[in-house]
Amino acid sequence: MSLIQNPASERETGLSSSNDVEGILPITKSTLLSGWALPGHGSQRPTCGEFRSKGCLGPHESPFEGYAYVKRYRLSCDRAECPVCYEKWASKRAHRIARRIEGYRQRFGGKPIHVVASPSQALVDTLPFEQLKKACLNALKLAGMRGGVEIFHPWREDRNRRWFLSPHFHTIGFGWISNSEKVLSETGVLVKNLGIRKSVYATAMYQLSHCGVYVLKPKKHTIIWWGALSYNKLKLPKDSEVERETCPICLGELQRLIYYGELGDPPDVEDEYLFPALGWRVVTEEGFQPSIADVEDPEFFMCEYCCERFETHLAYERHRCPIGAQAC
Repeated sequence: MSLIQNPASERETGLSSSNDVEGILPITKSTLLSGWALPGHGSQRPTCGEFRSKGCLGPHESPFEGYAYVKRYRLSCDRAECPVCYEKWASKRAHRIARRIEGYRQRFGGKPIHVVASPSQALVDTLPFEQLKKACLNALKLAGMRGGVEIFHPWREDRNRRWFLSPHFHTIGFGWISNSEKVLSETGVLVKNLGIRKSVYATAMYQLSHCGVYVLKPKKHTIIWWGALSYNKLKLPKDSEVERETCPICLGELQRLIYYGELGDPPDVEDEYLFPALGWRVVTEEGFQPSIADVEDPEFFMCEYCCERFETHLAYERHRCPIGAQAC
C-alpha cells in the first residue's frame, strides 16, 4: 500500500472547488494525510506575524542628525507548517538553495537546470518513501544529472485547480538529460528536463510553496542535497544567515528598538524609515536605554524604564514605574 494517500474529498474537508482562488488552494493550509501535508497546514504561535522594530539611533551626521534609522519587520517562527510564516520559511530556504547553486557554478562552471523525476504508479503503490526517493535519484544519475537539490511534491494540481495524488521530485542542479526513454524502461521513472533556470531563487521559491512537508516523527526531509552538491562533496563557506545587519547611514549594528514617543505607533509595514530619534529606545536584557536626543534634551526628566516624561524633578521622584516595579 502506498505511503501517500489522495487529499481528502470535498465533503471531508469542507472545501469548495476553489476555481476562483489564486495561488495555493485552501487545501494547502488544511490537508494532513499519512504524515504528508502542504505548507501552512498547522497552527501559528502567539507572536507569529507581530511587528517589531530594529534600527540605529546614531548619533548620525548631517543631513541625518537627530534622526533614527528604523527597520520594521514581522516576527516569524520559521516553520513550514505555520499558516502565517510558511512563506518566509520558503523564502529563507530558497535563498540558501540559490547561494549553494551559485557557489557550485562559480567553482565548477555550468548552468543550473530544472528537472522533474516522476515515478510510475507501480513504484508509488509498492515502495515506501525512502526507496521511492532512491529510485528517483538513481534515475536522475542515469539520465545525466551530476547533482543538485531535490524537493519532494506529493501532489500535482489539475486544470481545474484541484490537487491529486502524483508523487514526484523536482531537482535544480547541474548536468544534462539524455536517454529519458531508456531510463524510464530501466527504472520506471520518467525524467524530464524543464530547461536552464534564469532565477534559481524564483524556481526554488515556487517549488517550496507547494512541496511536501512531513509532520510526523521521525522527520523526513523535504529538501535533499545529493551528488556533486551534497554536503560531504561540496564544501562552501557557511551560510551567512546571521549576517550582521548594519545601519546604512553610519554602519552601526542594528538593535531592537521600541517607540515611546508622542507621534503614534510606527506603521505596520515591512520597510525602512527615518524617524526623529526622540522617543525611540534600544531594548536590551537590562531594559531600555535612552536615546542621544533624550540625553541631550534638558527640558524634562524621564523614567529610564517606562520612558514617561516629567517637567519637574519632584514629579519624577514621586513616580512609581509599573515596569520597574519601584520608585524611580
